[in-house]
Parts: sequence; C-alpha cells; structure tokens
Amino acid sequence: MQKHKMSVGASGCDIEGFTNQHVQAAVDRIAYMGGGTVELSEGVFHCADAVHVRSDVCLQGQGEKTVLRKNKMKVSLLSGYIAYGHEDLIVAEPDNFSIGDGFILSDERSGGFKDTQGTIIGRDHDILVVNTKHECDYWHTRGGVVKSLYSLVSVIHENNVLIKDIHIDGNSAENDTLNGCRGGAFFAYFSNDVSVHNVHVNDFNGEGFSFQTCDRMHISDSSARGCHGNGFHPGSGSRDFHIHHCHGYENKQSGLFYCVRVRNGLLEHSEFNNNKRFGVSIGERDVSSVNQELHCYNNGGPGIYFRGGDEMVASHDTLIEKCNVHDNDEGPEGQGQIHVKGVVRDVRIINNQLKGDCGIYIANEVQSLEQADNRFDCRIECIDER
Repeated sequence: MQKHKMSVGASGCDIEGFTNQHVQAAVDRIAYMGGGTVELSEGVFHCADAVHVRSDVCLQGQGEKTVLRKNKMKVSLLSGYIAYGHEDLIVAEPDNFSIGDGFILSDERSGGFKDTQGTIIGRDHDILVVNTKHECDYWHTRGGVVKSLYSLVSVIHENNVLIKDIHIDGNSAENDTLNGCRGGAFFAYFSNDVSVHNVHVNDFNGEGFSFQTCDRMHISDSSARGCHGNGFHPGSGSRDFHIHHCHGYENKQSGLFYCVRVRNGLLEHSEFNNNKRFGVSIGERDVSSVNQELHCYNNGGPGIYFRGGDEMVASHDTLIEKCNVHDNDEGPEGQGQIHVKGVVRDVRIINNQLKGDCGIYIANEVQSLEQADNRFDCRIECIDER
C-alpha cells in the first residue's frame, strides 16, 4: 500500500529548514496521515531536542551527508522544591532555556530511571512548563539541576518504526553526560518492532544506542564511536533483540553492555574494539542470549566479560560461539580474553579463536559451563578455579 511521504531540509523540500522542529513537524504530520516516510535532505540539522519518531513512521536520511547535531547544553540549578507527578520546573535562571528545549531533571538522590526527561512546552512568568510528569521529588537543597540533555532520535511508547541512513554528532565538548537509562544518541523506551539501519553515532556524551524495555529491537549496519558511555546498551527487560553487522569502538565504557534482565538476544557479526572497558559485558539477569561471530580486540578489559552475581542475579543460558577474541587487556578488571564469574548456569563457549595471556577464566562459583573446539594462541589456555 502506498504511504504518504514528506521531505525536510534543503530548498525545494516540503518543509525547508535544518532544525529538529522542522523534522518533528513532518514526523507528526506523517503519523497523523496513518504512517509513511520522512526523508531528510543532505545537511546538518541542529537539534534543541530529540526527533521523536512516531508509530508507523520511517525517518530516512542520505547516509553520511545527513547529520543530526546536538546543540550546546543549557543549565540552571533549581530554586525550589519540585514534587513527584508535577509538570513544572522552578529554576534559578529560566531565561537560559527556550520553549521546545529538551531537558533532564535530576538531583543528588535521583539517577537511573528516577531522572525525568522531557520537553519544555511553555513558560508562566519564571516557571517552565513541561510535557511529562516528574518521576520523583527533586530538591534545590540537594543539588537539583535542569540541563538541556536529550537524545537525538527517540522512540517512546511507539511501535513499528524504522530509522535509517543518518549520522549523529553528539558534540560532547559542549555537553555533560546523559544518563543512559533516560537517553542515548538513539533511544527507545517501551517500544516494539523498532528497526535501525545504517545509523552512525559519533562523540555522544552518553550511550550510543540505548533501548529500555523494548521487544524485537533490530539494529543493523550501524556504529557507535567515541561515546562517553557504552556503544550499545540493550537494557532493562528488553526481549528478542537482534543486533548484527554493527561496530562499537573507542567508547569510554564497553562496546556493548547487556543491562538488567535482557532476554533472548541475538548478537552476531559485529566488532567491538578499543573500548576503555570491555568488548561485550553481560550481567544481571541477562538470560538466553546468543553471541556469535563477534570480533572483540584491543579493549581495556576482557573481550567478553560476565559481571557475576548470585544464582538469582547471574547470567544463565548464554552461548559464545565462533568469536575471535584477542589482544584485550586482562587486568585489572578481569583475567582471560573471556572472563566468566558469578553463579552462572548453562554457559557454552564453543568454537572460538582466542589470543592473549589467558584464553578463558572461570571463577570458582560458576555452576555449569561447557567449552569445546576452541583454538588458543595463549600462554595459558584456561584458568578454571572450580
């Protein structure tokens, strides 16, 4: 069935202009028309907030010639107490912000999902009005602050979305770090059947790709480089993701970080190198994942790392197969090119190529682990503490 299409950007487009507001106008119109494609021209789009992609919409650029660039951060301390469920910002310097700015609200006791992320939609004298209810209480007496930090592309409570052929410039020099539970250069939250193809993130102060509580996320032929968090962050209860032919490199955390209770993920044909911590990090309640044909090398910790935990928390039913893991730093955060710890069950390490001082490290609490047909170019093939 033929769907509606709109173009944004250069002269002659349906909407001419290079800001997120121009793109958002097209996205919302296409969504109202029942879905279709928003096509961005070549050029740099300057973003004061995320482009919020709606259900049944495809957001498509022209590859490396279409760039979404984050604006310089704005900031103000709170000047009063803000309560859970409210929709206002009481800040010391309201003139620092404009209507339409994305923001994140936090204080010394928030963090994680307790930070509030949204958009400023109005002003009443010195009070800023926002489009979302606050996630908890915030106090000016404990460092409450509002910053214009946000994703560049977000998919929140939406379904059946495609984003492709776009580059993202995080402009980290002019921005603080965005909490990865509330955003990333690309961010999806409580959304299903979202596909990302040929999207390349560079220099974002936070996560490159973060998705939280999403089913059937599909990311292909995409990359995260030089991000100040993790390159890829499948997170918090997400199920059935498929990430393939992706590249996470030169990030200040891990190339890919499995967060909490990620289930039935398929990670394959991807490369993770020169990250400050691990190539791939697997952790709390992450179960039934398949990790195959990965290339993990020159990372600051083990190429593949299990974070540990007791039986209720550890990662179970994990396959590491046909991976090339080599020349990763085996200390101080772990021993071995593949490091397995925690009370894990049903871990299978099969048919991998390993090169380094120690190939596989198995901690004494590991319950059941199978390794077979691995090839070693190591001083020590395996340290098994059990």
